[in-house]
Amino acid sequence: MKGKRYLLPIILTITLLLALVPQALAQAPITLTILHTNDTHAHLEPFTPFKGEEQGGVSRRYTLIKQIRAEGGNVLLLDAGDVFQGTLYFNQYLGQADLWFMNKMGYDAMAVGNHEFDKGQEPLAKFIDGANFPVLSANLDCSGSDLLRGKIKPYVIKEIGGEKVAIFGLTTEDVKIISNVGEGVEVEDPIETAKQVVAELESQGINKIIALTHLGYNEDK
Repeated sequence: MKGKRYLLPIILTITLLLALVPQALAQAPITLTILHTNDTHAHLEPFTPFKGEEQGGVSRRYTLIKQIRAEGGNVLLLDAGDVFQGTLYFNQYLGQADLWFMNKMGYDAMAVGNHEFDKGQEPLAKFIDGANFPVLSANLDCSGSDLLRGKIKPYVIKEIGGEKVAIFGLTTEDVKIISNVGEGVEVEDPIETAKQVVAELESQGINKIIALTHLGYNEDK
């Protein structure tokens, strides 16, 4: 997304205690380590952004992931979108090179970013077909698209530490302006969608919910 910075994996160890639902509904707390990436933009090799120090690359990322997993405990590996676009790897392979590494690293879920539509719907559909993880966006309605219908899920529910943890995705409304979404895809209000999804998950007795969002640098904060 324009205006976002390239980020190394952000490692957050958090205790999920009802960030989005009333405390009165609490079940057992769990400790969960979230390994998070976004806006990797096909940087499979290390790179030097803005005259800074060399960073990134899948070798660094995978090494860190394996180290954290080896420590034990509950771990989720998530990506918040914009895997597509940015280097010659994307120009040549249209996301398939990134997908190969993401499958090897064992991602648990990914949100749809605006750049996932830069080459239209077909590369994204092919990416999803080959992914060993769900690709999420609750506010994208793809029911009118022959290529994407039924492929992008609103959320996924995982069993972690004996508790159900839900992850739902959101995509910026600007995607229809700044990318090549094409026909048959509608973008719904992300805030209203989030409220509806949380209510739906809460009705299923789920009170540990992660919003995996690609809404823009300021909005995501």
